[in-house]
Amino acid sequence: MGWIFTLSILSALVNIARAVLHPRSRTLLQNLLVGPMFHSAVAAVSGLALWAIWKDKSSARGWAVAASSIHILDFLRQFIIPVRPAWDYYLISLIVGIIGVVAFSWCDQEVVTPSSESV
Repeated sequence: MGWIFTLSILSALVNIARAVLHPRSRTLLQNLLVGPMFHSAVAAVSGLALWAIWKDKSSARGWAVAASSIHILDFLRQFIIPVRPAWDYYLISLIVGIIGVVAFSWCDQEVVTPSSESV
């Protein structure tokens, strides 16, 4: 998932640059969901998740779930406001988001091994 977060950051930065270089008049809702504000949030949350995972922070799981949830929001935003229909792209985003949320929400249980002293 670290590679996916890295690609999300790079993709968001490209989309921010595209939005700044070719501005469009949008409503606040459109700007929040398809404009540079959305892509800035994607880059920030994915960056925090990648950094927390890389540094093995205790908050890594929460940031990773949040970053994966943004992929699910990326799929759902086509139903909130009309955007160009591209089911294949958004479906991949949904699959990645679900896999990430499930993977990082899974509770780790410590494995109890019998000690060698009892032998």
